[in-house]
Amino acid sequence: MNLLFILLFAFNIHAWSPAFTQKWSKTNSLYANKVSGAEFATFWGGLRRAIYWSHHKGRVVDLKPRNFKTDIPVYLSFSNKKKDLVLFYPGVFGLADGEVTPVIIDVIEKKNLHLAVIPNITSAQYQKAIQKNNLDPILQEGSNQQNIFEKIIESVGRENIAKIHVIGESLGSFQVMTAATENSFKSHEISSITLMWPPLNLDLAIKRFDQLISKSLSNLDRCSFWWKWPSIVWETKFNQLPDLSYENKSCLGSLIIGEVFVRAIKKNAQEILKRDHSIPSNFSEFTSVIMPETDQLILKKDERLSLLYQLKNNPFLHSKFFFISSKDDFLNVKSDWELMLQSFPHLEKNTFLFDWGGHSGPVGLEGLFESIINERLNGN
Repeated sequence: MNLLFILLFAFNIHAWSPAFTQKWSKTNSLYANKVSGAEFATFWGGLRRAIYWSHHKGRVVDLKPRNFKTDIPVYLSFSNKKKDLVLFYPGVFGLADGEVTPVIIDVIEKKNLHLAVIPNITSAQYQKAIQKNNLDPILQEGSNQQNIFEKIIESVGRENIAKIHVIGESLGSFQVMTAATENSFKSHEISSITLMWPPLNLDLAIKRFDQLISKSLSNLDRCSFWWKWPSIVWETKFNQLPDLSYENKSCLGSLIIGEVFVRAIKKNAQEILKRDHSIPSNFSEFTSVIMPETDQLILKKDERLSLLYQLKNNPFLHSKFFFISSKDDFLNVKSDWELMLQSFPHLEKNTFLFDWGGHSGPVGLEGLFESIINERLNGN
């Protein structure tokens, strides 16, 4: 065994608890049929993640980190008592106000924890606040996150923070990984890093998403369910195991990919670009126009865009990481996860994969995120 892995096993590698694994593995047989199809599961989870919303205790504040062009809005919920701080990075186009992730914010606040929500790197909020330059985008993003982190610590108060837990969903996981590997959190000891439905290879994930957008737009042209839209949305949102036909599931799956995500691409691009600029309609076009430096890394297949590469080069982080995703997540393929776990077998206990769910669909399961937070607080 080489020195690298001797050092790796010297760390106290935590794991998802048997109780967590047993409880959520049961959904594989219950939901694999009723919430079948990766795209429909994504739609189902997107609707259901909002029904547990109650009331957010915090507020969006404008912070001015070092080297930022303008203030950046960050959701903050904290008190003058010493307790754990959770940094949450939402998925693509996610905003600080928690519009896409209310259940996650609610769970953290009900646990009486400090919370900060940072806008996603693709959001207009984020892109309009950062300095545009020709620096390496990975290094620049690491610096940006360090500067945001410093302002959050300053706002909450170092004396009020016990442990820090970092959670990223979808593309927010890329921001977390970049911050972690670039040592952006060096001001404080990070207790845990949880990546939910992360893209394992960012360049391939964007390509796969764009292919699915094209397929979904074509399928939407053949959908004829609009007249019964209210009833099937009601069935999807308020029935944990919706009873829908294959056709309806297919159309709803195409709706979230071909309409909801594409609308978000165009909306954020319009907020950032000048009026005379053509508006992108897929993720490749978006990164090319809005994030050209990152786009160059994607075109060159830069190794740093791969989670596998980052794990290989940052073994000291292995004891911090937890992963949760779905085997049918269309951003990845099953073999991507198999390769990662073959490369790092000691991380298998840190990784929980649903058999179903598409991209983040199981976030719509009642109690899932609360279980995730409990695992981190209990030190598993």
